[in-house]
Amino acid sequence: MSYNSPIRSYRFLFTQLLRVNIIGRYRRSWIGGFWVLLAPIFNTAIWLLLNFSGIMNPGDTGIPYPAYLLISTSLWQLFISSFILMSENIQFQGKLLLIHPFPPEVLVMERLAANVFNFAIPLILNIIVLACFGVTFGWGSILFPIFLIPIVLLGSSVGMVVSAFKMIVLDLGILIEEGMKILQYLTPVVFAPGFGNEWFVTIVNWNPLTHLLVAARDCLVYGKIPLSPTYWSVVGFSLIVFLISRRFYRKAVPRIIERIFNG
Repeated sequence: MSYNSPIRSYRFLFTQLLRVNIIGRYRRSWIGGFWVLLAPIFNTAIWLLLNFSGIMNPGDTGIPYPAYLLISTSLWQLFISSFILMSENIQFQGKLLLIHPFPPEVLVMERLAANVFNFAIPLILNIIVLACFGVTFGWGSILFPIFLIPIVLLGSSVGMVVSAFKMIVLDLGILIEEGMKILQYLTPVVFAPGFGNEWFVTIVNWNPLTHLLVAARDCLVYGKIPLSPTYWSVVGFSLIVFLISRRFYRKAVPRIIERIFNG
């Protein structure tokens, strides 16, 4: 079954789920959707404080550190949001699937669409900040959105698997979620690639997310198109993992929901 088929058949449900997701996220907040802009700013401010205080040395980032931090933390947030939104699928929508059965792919696509929406607004802020710091974008920067796709796929893949495991073995799901927090410090988000001692650089280079994040960042900032075989191998890996996770999710979710909610 392709993704287009369930979306066409359940277009109204997809639209309503997306609407509820986006509106409901900020309904009880006084400043509402402005949190989409404020979250990356607050996150950046923390690391800037550590840098200016001399506690942290990020290495040579190539561009002013505030701009480097803002784009890097936004890319990291795109990945972690893909993971979180997908990992919460069964937990929050399981009963809906049980009462009104529909293809699980509808939930997957709704979460992907919500994540793209949540990233689009901070992206505008990123471009403005980079321009203010004197970054001149190349023609290759137009392709930046394309290099976001494998980041979303990888985050969503892990999220789909965790979504299922959390309903069966809660401790395993929590363990993976805690591991995601550590992963940020093994990805060049707040420090420059290649910065650190030899063993740390080796660990960072073995992290697939490192290559995806660096390629996307360099594409936006410098207009570079990644030609490294390592990068394209990681892209292929992300696609394969997504397809496997999608198949697992489609097969496992109905059985898990029936088992959990029907006792």
